[in-house]
Amino acid sequence: KLLTDRFYPFALFKYELNYRTVSKRAVRNFFADDAPCDYIIFQELGVAEYYFKRCEKYPKTKGIKTMLIIHSEDDSGSMLLETFKGYGRKDMEKRFRKRRDFVYKHIDKVMYISRKAYENSIMPEGKRTYAYNGSPVMEFSPQNMNDGIVQFVCIGTIDGRKGQDKILEALHLMDQKHLERLHVTFVGGGTKESETKRMAEELGVSQYVTFTGRRNDVPEILRRMDVFIMPSTVEGLPMSAIEAMRAGLYLILTDTGGNAELCEEGCGAVCTRDAGDIMSVMCQVMDGTTLSDNQKMNSHDRFMRQFSLECMAKGYEEALKTL
Repeated sequence: KLLTDRFYPFALFKYELNYRTVSKRAVRNFFADDAPCDYIIFQELGVAEYYFKRCEKYPKTKGIKTMLIIHSEDDSGSMLLETFKGYGRKDMEKRFRKRRDFVYKHIDKVMYISRKAYENSIMPEGKRTYAYNGSPVMEFSPQNMNDGIVQFVCIGTIDGRKGQDKILEALHLMDQKHLERLHVTFVGGGTKESETKRMAEELGVSQYVTFTGRRNDVPEILRRMDVFIMPSTVEGLPMSAIEAMRAGLYLILTDTGGNAELCEEGCGAVCTRDAGDIMSVMCQVMDGTTLSDNQKMNSHDRFMRQFSLECMAKGYEEALKTL
């Protein structure tokens, strides 16, 4: 029990090992490299903090423009606090705010990955921007449902955050008529994988679900699916949902991070983490006329317009031009 994220010393050790140590190594490697540099894009707050605390000692850093990407839903470090729960929330919040304010004082621009995060930013308007995450374009052709069975899929680490347990609870509440018209595939592994499988057995819904474990053929799996569902507790802008949109899937997501933005323009529906609400939305999707070739084309077309890798690259190019 001591070696869990919920126990303070281990959570602190894990944080130092996974973030602080790696951050320091990355910055030291940069300072040791004589190659010229015009821009630095930081992917993590700790790396930026360590860089700014030491950059004045290195002449090569003069004139370099800097940008930090915030991968969570806001400036509060919600993703970090969710990952290291045992760190002590108030203690960790205090440490995080101190580091964040120091970095924000020195950074040239902050890049957010959703409109919501951008609009709620504490940075001055001229020092912030946003660009959606992007995924490579792949061959696409809409496919009909398999024998009238609506194929739901949830992709993500099974550790409680992605809501696989909430989906099982929703199935447990569902009437038999709807249960027989669906199948849910869970892709991914994690610390609660065995526990979640047992939960499916105990709730009597195991025949309607499949656990694939970790897979390297996710694009192929998505082509056989109809609906992507993920009632997460916290997100930034999930790549798994973007990849599902690329495959033409309809989305069912909680309103965290930029999820609601992914569901716009008829591409999905927003639910809460209440099992009854999840069940209701799943049934509405099955009973309605949403699932069709036209819907799949609509989702894929929106991916091409806003969430492709090319769109993401253009967003970053524009941001760097304004530094």
